[in-house]
Amino acid sequence: MSLDEVPGALVTSVGAVKTALHRARKRLEQINKSDEVSTKLVRRLSVSPALVDRFVERLDASDLPGLLDLMPDTATVDEVGNPLEVGRLQFQKKGSWLWHAVNVHPDMPPDLLHQSTSTNAKSLTVSCFMLGFMVLPDAKFLMAVARFEEVDGKIARIRSYNFNPEVLKEIAGKLGLVEGQVPYRFPMVVMPEGRGGHT
Repeated sequence: MSLDEVPGALVTSVGAVKTALHRARKRLEQINKSDEVSTKLVRRLSVSPALVDRFVERLDASDLPGLLDLMPDTATVDEVGNPLEVGRLQFQKKGSWLWHAVNVHPDMPPDLLHQSTSTNAKSLTVSCFMLGFMVLPDAKFLMAVARFEEVDGKIARIRSYNFNPEVLKEIAGKLGLVEGQVPYRFPMVVMPEGRGGHT
């Protein structure tokens, strides 16, 4: 996006975007010059595998209140390509990332509903990722990847890559998995003959 387009997408001013870019460039310079800053950044990006395991257990149990207990009210869920969600009130609303993670998509066509899902935690470089799979009788597809950040023993940020096929492909390749693709929109409607294909 150009500098003129970013403020519209973020609902802010050109000046605010320039300031954020300036700060980010300064921070990158510091990281390149200072091992101490790099260590702090790695520590912030790291998360306890035990905390992610608790998250996965509660997710597999469809325990939304239990998931919310693992997060402070200032936490964020960033589903890359979708709006940022902030705080527990947003997380528990129908349609939020966590609500969908627990309840699946209510409008998903029956032929797309998978027989089972599974999740597990996986360590990759400095971060612990959560992987979500579609499990069919004869295949298992990587459908979701989420990265966590921890502050004071709680999950302070979830960054989800469900709608980023290039990320799914790269991680699936590194781990020897087969990637799937999350449909962008439900339901799919078959148009009458002569009126086109699927929408």
